[in-house]
Amino acid sequence: MEHASIASFGKLALELLSLGAPATLVAGAHEAALSEVRHAELCFALASRYLDAPVGPGSLPGAAVVRGAQPLEELAVAAVHEGCVNETIAAALASVQLAASTDEAVRATLAVIAEDESAHAELAYRVVAWAIKVGGDSVRCSVAGAFHEAIQKIRLAEVVEPDPEDPDLSALRAHGRLSPHERQAESGRVIDGVIIPAMRVLCGNFA
Repeated sequence: MEHASIASFGKLALELLSLGAPATLVAGAHEAALSEVRHAELCFALASRYLDAPVGPGSLPGAAVVRGAQPLEELAVAAVHEGCVNETIAAALASVQLAASTDEAVRATLAVIAEDESAHAELAYRVVAWAIKVGGDSVRCSVAGAFHEAIQKIRLAEVVEPDPEDPDLSALRAHGRLSPHERQAESGRVIDGVIIPAMRVLCGNFA
């Protein structure tokens, strides 16, 4: 996922350029892509350690598919789903995983990811705020709908609990792996405490 995100932020930079976005947003997209390179390197290093063999990225065919520029409204909706919601939750989850883990290599990786994902979420909110400023109420309405759709999808996700007697659970937790219930609970906390209040600020009466 970190590897694929490199392409996603590269595409975002192109979309922002095509729509005449401020330089700070374009620069932010490029900076985010570089941080995803770092995340992928860190994660592949962990995987290599666990496997006791080198492992790295394969080809990413989707990165070669460059479609035409999205309309402003579509870009804003995508930023809500991928950034305002998913990146915000990812940053919070990484922080909780960091607090739970005891393996030093995992903790070092999660510390970097948690900080950077927070910056990516902030970038997404800035992109959406700019899109609303440029596009007005039609974009604001679409953004509100995207927030509700993304939130509902997460709230309705089925959670399958592992066997509490599984002796591997404590070992997994030491390496930053949370249970499905913990992930869902943290996601709900972030939705209620961060994402919904931010949505209301951005969308006003459309929220």
